[in-house]
Amino acid sequence: MNRRLEVIAAGRGGWFTRSDALAAGYSDSELRQRVRSGQWIRLSFNSYVDPRAWPTDEPPWERATRIHLLNVRMASERLGDVVVSHQSAALLHGLPVWGTDLSRAHFTRVASGGARSGRGVRVHRGTTSADEIVELGGLKVTTVDRAIVETACTTSYEVGVVLADAALRM
Repeated sequence: MNRRLEVIAAGRGGWFTRSDALAAGYSDSELRQRVRSGQWIRLSFNSYVDPRAWPTDEPPWERATRIHLLNVRMASERLGDVVVSHQSAALLHGLPVWGTDLSRAHFTRVASGGARSGRGVRVHRGTTSADEIVELGGLKVTTVDRAIVETACTTSYEVGVVLADAALRM
């Protein structure tokens, strides 16, 4: 990754867009080649990350967590008026996400609009009150108790028990 793109990605917490890569001097064919070779990972539509600085001996679950958190940051910025929810919120609160699918970042749309799913993003439709939202690391996130209930409703009873037990111990 050239220095110009490194600066852009660092400013965003590690991810960059296709237009960022083009502005830094890469072509579409170079972008595709880097994704094919594994030099870059596609987070979602036109969003990428360079994993080469990550530890090579990183366990798969830690890599999945790292990619998920990058996807949360990227999608939160690009989607606008959303709140991080479900297992994504549980992860940001420091709860164990044992048994959960981290392939998509989960959000709840605050303003009007419908639910939608994409490659790495799931936007749920719902309502949230002001007392159900907290700020963590510059992101609007549902509270711990709401994150637990949402995750349990979309995964399994066992996951809900693990999350609730961890929250009580915290």
